[in-house]
Amino acid sequence: LISGCLQECISTHTKCPRLRNNLPLPTRVIDCSNPDKPRLYESRGSISAPYTALSYVWGAEQPNRTVLSNINAYVTQGIHHSLIPRTVADAIKVTASLGLRYLWVDSFCIIQDSKSDKRAEIMQMRKIFSNAYLTIVAASAAAAFTGFLQDRAPTAPPSPRIPYWCRDGSLG
Repeated sequence: LISGCLQECISTHTKCPRLRNNLPLPTRVIDCSNPDKPRLYESRGSISAPYTALSYVWGAEQPNRTVLSNINAYVTQGIHHSLIPRTVADAIKVTASLGLRYLWVDSFCIIQDSKSDKRAEIMQMRKIFSNAYLTIVAASAAAAFTGFLQDRAPTAPPSPRIPYWCRDGSLG
């Protein structure tokens, strides 16, 4: 469904941006080329490639996120699946299934216990989301551990309200 909507957007919506390979990656992204073994990639803006960005609700403090003590392991060894919240894992799966390699997620792409890194990266967030080829908005996930790819019941549409004039002249 996502691929079809994306292709329709690219081919028929004249105001939607096209795939741009000339925009630099954010400082860090998750490499989703092997979704079973994602790893943190430090581009430092030196290469250009399309990427997705994830907008989601943390819901609570994330116990597994990039910090100074694990960044080297996340870069060299990858991020073990047990450490990845379901919403982020779903975004990795979507990114890979769309044929894109990189995903930006704040909890993994910003060093959370580094004031200087947080300051620098938060200042770049407008550009990060603006330059993303696609932003995944996990609006159905109330927290990072909820995920968004599972089946769920459709929400009931609101009852329509149609105004009408009553015989006594009041609006009903």
